[in-house]
Amino acid sequence: MKIAWFVLPFLVWCIPAFGQDDFHVFTDKKGQKIEAIVLEILEETNQVRIKRKDGRVFAIQITMLCLDDQQHLKNLLVPPPPPRPKGEIGVFGILPGEKEVDVTAAEGIDDIVDFGVLKDGWLALRENGDVIGFSNRFRDFEDVEEIFTNTVWWSIVSRDGLVLRERGEPLYPDVLKNVTFSVHGNSHAAALHEDGTVSVWGFHYAQQEGGQREAQPAPGDLGGIVQLASVQHHAAALDSEGKVYVWDPKTGQIESAIIGAGITEISGGVFSFFGLDKEGKVYRWGTRGIDRASVPREVEGEGPFVKIRCSGATNAAQREDGTWLAWGKNGAGVVDFINEELGAVQDLLVFTEPVSADVGYVVW
Repeated sequence: MKIAWFVLPFLVWCIPAFGQDDFHVFTDKKGQKIEAIVLEILEETNQVRIKRKDGRVFAIQITMLCLDDQQHLKNLLVPPPPPRPKGEIGVFGILPGEKEVDVTAAEGIDDIVDFGVLKDGWLALRENGDVIGFSNRFRDFEDVEEIFTNTVWWSIVSRDGLVLRERGEPLYPDVLKNVTFSVHGNSHAAALHEDGTVSVWGFHYAQQEGGQREAQPAPGDLGGIVQLASVQHHAAALDSEGKVYVWDPKTGQIESAIIGAGITEISGGVFSFFGLDKEGKVYRWGTRGIDRASVPREVEGEGPFVKIRCSGATNAAQREDGTWLAWGKNGAGVVDFINEELGAVQDLLVFTEPVSADVGYVVW
């Protein structure tokens, strides 16, 4: 519940008189300026006592000040909560089977630079290139540069540009070199190379003799690509000019579009792609065509946003103040937790079980 901060009766908020560097230039609604330190706010009379550099102390009505200065006084009374410490993680929720999310592997570690969530747990990348996580299958990785997860799909890229299998063995070392990021979907995958080109491979693509899956150039010979995303049966790429490309691995047919003010970030869940544009708007499109991209109902009138994180059946976007708006599946109450309790955090990922209302968790 929000309370009008300037009308609470019979309260006096005392603000310490700070040093010379804390003088503030106040402007009243007539444009007149006063440089002074705030001494106290008298909410009983809706006044602020200030002290000028010449030592004169007097009180003025808060409503006589411009709106920016009224907000400045409000911030002195109720400063926004600081973001959580960088390099540490927290977890909320439960995994399938009603297990609490085990975070013991990350206890005492404060150098985490990236993390992901999966149906069977989370994993995190340390500054030294080691991977830790809830699942044992990720604990033998080392010298890692990037990780990607999306509900049940995962991909790990080493610092020497190779896409890795479980336990750290290279995946197609003779073909997929100089990779910076890789994404996976149902029976398909894509890798972004240092030169901005994209390779694809998987069940739907050309195969070598003996059934060995073969990596090949992406449809349309994509170039200048800076980011990849994937949903169940489609892949997407974003180029340096803000143009989005989407293709169906079954047909190889590629679509392209400029959305909004030009897209700066893309992400994929189970069923839909999302894009963030230069103005902070979030757009959604499904597998029926990128030309149907639209601002999701859940984010109309919100924002502007600075970051999107979409995974599984739950989505989230970060506001300018560091807080997050979540929408979609509310398994284990993860959407309510993000919107009502989490507050400002640097980053987050969320898992929800699409077929269950009781399973979901957030890592931040």
